[in-house]
Amino acid sequence: MGGWAVARRCAAVALAIAAGIVAWQLAVRGWVEGERLRPAALWAPALVELAWAFGLAAVAAAIVLVSRPRSGRFGGAALVTLVFGILLALRIELTAWFAAAAADASRAAFLCASGAASGGGPAATWRDALRLQPIVLPLALVGLSWRQLLHRVRVLSPRTAVACAGALAFVAWQDHLAQAAARAARALEVGPCAAGATRTFRVSAIPVELTLNRFGDHDPFGYMYALDERLSEVRAADAADHVAVGLHDDPVQPLVLRANAGECLEIQFTNRLRDEPAALHLHGLPLHRGPDPDRLATPGETLAYRFAIPDGPDAEGAYYLHDHGAGDRRIAHGLFGAVVVEPAGSRHLHPATGAPLAQNGWEAIIEPPDAPPFREFVLFFHTLGDGLRDARERELREVYARAELYLPAARAINYRSEPRRDMLLLAGGRHAPWTGYDSAKAATPALRSYVGERTKMRVLHGGTDVSHAVVFHPHGGQMLPTRGDSTGHGAVIAPGVPLDLDLDCSGKFGCLPAAGDYLFRCDVPNHALGGMWATWRVYATLQPDVAVLPGTPVPPERAEFEGLVGRVAHGKGLVPRGSLVDPDAERALEDWFRMMPPAR
Repeated sequence: MGGWAVARRCAAVALAIAAGIVAWQLAVRGWVEGERLRPAALWAPALVELAWAFGLAAVAAAIVLVSRPRSGRFGGAALVTLVFGILLALRIELTAWFAAAAADASRAAFLCASGAASGGGPAATWRDALRLQPIVLPLALVGLSWRQLLHRVRVLSPRTAVACAGALAFVAWQDHLAQAAARAARALEVGPCAAGATRTFRVSAIPVELTLNRFGDHDPFGYMYALDERLSEVRAADAADHVAVGLHDDPVQPLVLRANAGECLEIQFTNRLRDEPAALHLHGLPLHRGPDPDRLATPGETLAYRFAIPDGPDAEGAYYLHDHGAGDRRIAHGLFGAVVVEPAGSRHLHPATGAPLAQNGWEAIIEPPDAPPFREFVLFFHTLGDGLRDARERELREVYARAELYLPAARAINYRSEPRRDMLLLAGGRHAPWTGYDSAKAATPALRSYVGERTKMRVLHGGTDVSHAVVFHPHGGQMLPTRGDSTGHGAVIAPGVPLDLDLDCSGKFGCLPAAGDYLFRCDVPNHALGGMWATWRVYATLQPDVAVLPGTPVPPERAEFEGLVGRVAHGKGLVPRGSLVDPDAERALEDWFRMMPPAR
């Protein structure tokens, strides 16, 4: 057989196998499996796999026709089928290996997709490649015998046609049963979702310019996950270039979703980035239904995920979610968040009003049905990506201070950073800017609670770089880890590892025993200098914008200015300035009142 004849037969075999196998997979996914994929999501990978299948089939046919030129049509078709299966399996394994090395989430194969996406390893890949052999064999035979088939198709008997159709239907049904068994096994492994106990969130990945502080430092290349119902608020805040004092209900903050143990969590994720893919990958919770967790959504595409949350006290805590691909660039610029699992049956309340929590955020009051309520704070310590700029659009440069080099505003908590350089300028050059006065209008998170309250902190590393040493200065209280590692006054958090902390109320000092401001920060010097710090204000009197934990004593009303007249402070009676007679026994109320830290 001449070279031209071999090339024609190879092309015929490759075309028959490529077109037939892609059409087969489209039918299985779109008809038998009932998938409802949009045209772009369906045909784009089909065309890519058509090219791959054509190339692999051509190579397989060439190997057989050159090495076994007289094997006959049936023998040749069998050999082509075997070689094609081996090449296909090798191709899937190599593609998965290279994609994993490049952290590329778009690795899911169209052919043999169940094995590639399920993470079953080489065994699953070879098994699924062999499952395609029943359809590849007749396609190879068609390619090798296309001239004879064109002549004989006119005299094909009805019995033969029925037999062929029945064989194809049987293979399709076997493929359907295999897919159904795989889904049933996965559902059995993670447990069924309870009927009527599903929380659904519509989440989008969006571009946003992250304003980091009141001085105008910002990340012009920022991203964030946002609830769809808050997109208009986020865009309005983005356009205003303004940050709220203490963060609180500011719409530009890392995404925090809450659900209870034993519930199902459904996330409908839409990629609203302009011209790049994005993903939503959740650590630690079993996927009950949905696409490959590592899959990238194309711009405008929506992926639906359903997670089965375990039912038990061990499920409580924070679970990190983040983007995939782009070499972690989007994560470094803000595309991360968390799912917080609360005790089963808990109510989630707004920290300022005590009303049911309508919008999830970084702070909340949690009321379990059979345990004391607690106040909750979710904090992300993270390093921002390159390209940060100041209010005059100049790129931020490293600063040298206290034998440390640091990049202002590069270290942040919940998208907020107050660098020491700017705080010193604001404080008039004083040595210690971290006080209740200087931080009263800071953009960093302002935790607020009452003396003696039970409090839980969910601390996460929101980036992918170095670890952070989170240090608390509670002056008597202790933070006990319920998950993670802590020394009581500090902890080291690594990328992707959450830390759940419960304020110890059993010690002789109680829970944060005195009212005032408590500092917490990263203990790595250049991280804290770069802006990674925040304060926790503890009140002893009732505040109009801080709700009391349900079922706990209401703090006393705070005294207004006039109500302080006649009280004794530091051994001196408080009187209005105009009534001051004896400075040794009296103090001007105006001077003493100014000493109190401003409200946050």
